[in-house]
Amino acid sequence: MRFHQWEDFLASGADACGFLLEDGSTELQDALLWHIRGSRWWHAWVALSPKAPVSPFESLADARQTRERAVHAAVLVQSARAELLAATHLDFEERLLQFLFIRDGAQLQPLCDRQSHYLYRYPLAEALGADEERVTRVLLDLQRRRFLEPGLPLDRVRHCRKCSSAHPHYHDVCPHCRSIQIEKSAALHCFTCGHVAPQADFMQDSKLVCPQCNASLRHIGVDYDRPLTQYACADCHHAFIEPAVQVRCLDCGELAEPDALDVRSIAPLRLSARGRAALREGSSAEHLAAFEHAQHVPPSAFHQALGWTLRPKGDVGQASLVALEFTLPPQDGRAQAAVDEGVRRMYELLSDSDLSTVDADQRLWFLVTDGPALIKRVRAMYPASGEGQLRAAALNLRDVGSAREPQQVMSRLKAELR
Repeated sequence: MRFHQWEDFLASGADACGFLLEDGSTELQDALLWHIRGSRWWHAWVALSPKAPVSPFESLADARQTRERAVHAAVLVQSARAELLAATHLDFEERLLQFLFIRDGAQLQPLCDRQSHYLYRYPLAEALGADEERVTRVLLDLQRRRFLEPGLPLDRVRHCRKCSSAHPHYHDVCPHCRSIQIEKSAALHCFTCGHVAPQADFMQDSKLVCPQCNASLRHIGVDYDRPLTQYACADCHHAFIEPAVQVRCLDCGELAEPDALDVRSIAPLRLSARGRAALREGSSAEHLAAFEHAQHVPPSAFHQALGWTLRPKGDVGQASLVALEFTLPPQDGRAQAAVDEGVRRMYELLSDSDLSTVDADQRLWFLVTDGPALIKRVRAMYPASGEGQLRAAALNLRDVGSAREPQQVMSRLKAELR
């Protein structure tokens, strides 16, 4: 189907698994790319025809292709998305990771923009539903958690430590008093007292006299010499060879030394193997947070460990199985952030021998030594009056009776969630 305007496509009620932008002005093409990535078709394959105009926002499209190749690629992306667990609501972080997951080898490309607070932007990430500040924060966090990995560095940028701006202004200052009132000037060195100062300070009635010891300087090499200093400060009269460099942030005015700035590498970003594994297991943000921790394992490994503990001749000891389920208000970003932070804190309560996983229903499972104690401490993080709701249940594995199958025991515990 062919449409001339985005509004025409919306009015048609048509659905799409891909788009091909064939002709039009650069402005129209850019507008269409932002419309598509900001709509419910954000995940669709978007191709530009080989003759489409070149644009700074071309990275919002997937490739330059013929119609036949674009159709084939769109079908592949649609099939890849079907592999992911369905979710009624995806927050920005999940949408971004899913976008990269369903495109083999896809990368987020940085764009240098002098109007940007951070100097470099990631337009595709912004188009998927976040402002520049949040995009920067999320991308740094995803790299820290190793869900995203950088490609080859394109640049290195220095940021103000106070406001994170990438707009520093460098200026020369006096290394003694930090004044900017400096200029190139010849200097003299008095042999009698060792005083070094600009030549103008030695001039008295057309004669050279040391301002510190009042010695007359008649013969160069005998009474005085000219050191290598090239600069003088008009405020403190200090003479020096090279000025110091000071940085002033053009956004917040903070003064700093150059080595006090934060240095960040700018590179394309791609989904890591760790991020891909996280998406295969479950895509909600609180469970992505769990993948930061060594105790988190895939469901298959968790079932194997639970089955080993439940084996007929096994020694259950003090082992407990714990199930946790979070219910969040629809599209409530504050509640989601509270749960995300709580999951991170929760993992601080676990020992190295404890295990966890997440199932297809976005439920967290733990195999720990003391289940009731874990639930008590987790409930303290999520009071009933707080954001979202927590349902939890624990089962001492000594009380499972004849049940020896992991799925059977887990089903029993799910029924006890409250």
